[in-house]
Amino acid sequence: MFQVMLCMIFLGMSAFNMIIPSTIFTIRFIEAHQFYTSYVDIIPTVKYAITTQNGYDKKIAEHMPEKIFKQLNQKTQYPELDHFSAFELMELSQTQDKDDTRIIYVDTRTTFHLKDKDNNDLNGGWGYQQFTVLIENNTWYLIRYDDPISTDWRYK
Repeated sequence: MFQVMLCMIFLGMSAFNMIIPSTIFTIRFIEAHQFYTSYVDIIPTVKYAITTQNGYDKKIAEHMPEKIFKQLNQKTQYPELDHFSAFELMELSQTQDKDDTRIIYVDTRTTFHLKDKDNNDLNGGWGYQQFTVLIENNTWYLIRYDDPISTDWRYK
C-alpha cells in the first residue's frame, strides 16, 4: 500500500482523484443497467418542456399543468438563456403505485449546462427528479414533480 501511495504522489495523483471518478462511473453504470417495467414514455415531452423557448403550448398543456411547466422550463427560470451546451435526461426507473395502478412514478437524472447568447455560463449541474404520472383514457398527465429527490432509491 505504501508503494502505491508513493507512486500516486510521484505521479501527482491523489486518492480522491482516483476514487471519485470510479465511484461516479459505478453509479452511472448501475443507473443505466437497471431492469424495470416501462409503463409510459414521458421523456420526449418532458425534454421539450425543459428546453423549449416557445412557452407553455398545446403540446405541453396536454400532459402537464402550467405550474409544473414553469418549474421545469429553463427559459422561465433564466430569461437570458440562449442555448444548452449540454443536456441529458435519463430515465432510471418506473414504479407503479401499489394502491392505484393508474399512477406511475418515473425516476430520472438530469445533466445540463446553460449558456446565454454570448456563450457565458448561466447555470449547470446534475440531479435526480421524480415525476408522478396519471394514466387515463390512453394518455398520461404529469400530476407532480419532485426535484431533487433522494439518491438512495438505487440501493433499495
